[in-house]
Amino acid sequence: MIFVLDSSFARNENLRKYLESSTSNFIALSEYIAIEAYKGDSYKEIINFVSILKHFPNQIIVLRNTMDFVGEDLSSISSWKKLIDIESSINFKCFCEELDKIKDNKIVSHKVLDQRKRDANKQIEKLRYDSSVLLEGYKKVESLYNKNDIKVFRKEGLLTEKFLKQFSDNFHYTTDLLFEEHPAVNVHEKQVSTNDFIYRYSLVIHLNFLNWIEKGSPPKVSSNKLVNDMIDAHFIALSTYFDGLLTKDNKMKHLLIETNNLIQLLTRFQ
Repeated sequence: MIFVLDSSFARNENLRKYLESSTSNFIALSEYIAIEAYKGDSYKEIINFVSILKHFPNQIIVLRNTMDFVGEDLSSISSWKKLIDIESSINFKCFCEELDKIKDNKIVSHKVLDQRKRDANKQIEKLRYDSSVLLEGYKKVESLYNKNDIKVFRKEGLLTEKFLKQFSDNFHYTTDLLFEEHPAVNVHEKQVSTNDFIYRYSLVIHLNFLNWIEKGSPPKVSSNKLVNDMIDAHFIALSTYFDGLLTKDNKMKHLLIETNNLIQLLTRFQ
């Protein structure tokens, strides 16, 4: 089994139990979990993050950066293999050994880690910009739904044929919004399918839109909270290619269930 790891679960003892229970149990690490770990001002967060994982280096799968696979065809049953960064996965043990040297003060700093921290901060700033675009997009999406239909969907898990078709049409607007200026994807030329990462990521974001609509307005939160929501959406979208997501966040668990169910339902409208 392969589960995507959310940072909230990285130091949970159930993670250790999962990895200890079978050498066939694997963890998939996204670059976004690294972004969360690297965005601090010291090495402490990333060292703590790998405190359990470092004992199971052969069961750690490091995933490629989203930029590298976002435009690829992921339609085959083994498409998850395309997401793996083989070299980084093999080198995970060495990476943890370098962290131990920093922890033990055997080396003062690490050029690669310093660069990754800088890259993480740049990515956070990019996500802050995207979050402002997202709020603008919400204003249009809000007018496209009947709140009663959303309540039925949330409470009973039922979708009318009309609502499902409407959802299928409308959420493509979210895809355009998020990937309009993406250097690796041309959403106007590419026929987006339910197998594509951009489809699944946009699906999670759109489900968040429905949460906001049901509550009556978008959340009055900081850009940091919106950035965290977008990172969560990334984890959830990646998890649809694997066996699930290890997280302590119940909202993320629920969104993953909804996303998987809708992927199955929405294929009929392709």
